[in-house]
Amino acid sequence: MTYKPFKEDEMPDNVEDSNDVQKAPEGTPAGGGLLVIIVHEAEDVEGKYHTNPYARLLFRGEERKTKYVKKNRDPRWDEEFQFPLDEPPTNDKLHVEVVSVSSRMGLLQEVLGYVDIKLADVVTNRRINEKYHLIDSKNGKIQIELQWRTS
Repeated sequence: MTYKPFKEDEMPDNVEDSNDVQKAPEGTPAGGGLLVIIVHEAEDVEGKYHTNPYARLLFRGEERKTKYVKKNRDPRWDEEFQFPLDEPPTNDKLHVEVVSVSSRMGLLQEVLGYVDIKLADVVTNRRINEKYHLIDSKNGKIQIELQWRTS
């Protein structure tokens, strides 16, 4: 097998740019858009009593949750959440918590760490895919992708 890199003028035209962001759905208000949050995974999250993590998102008073993963310090969720907005979330923050739940102990919950993400950057860059260090966690990180889709 031989590796032959493309020269600039030989690049196929139909290759998708991984930084491309889809357009907002029909009916999105002018000046508004769709905030898309994809919670990919967490690493090194640990609880005192149990580690059955899920991610909880709080944005403009709305709460959304991923499914929980049993007995896992490195959960992978890959769940997408969408928030249609009338204007860009330039001055907004997204609060994300990684929470562990125990069904045995009467649904005892424990916050394993959290992060507050300012959304001004995603409005400017249209797409951010980053790992954030969780506050109140020894080594925990969470990978979140943010997209700002406009029409």
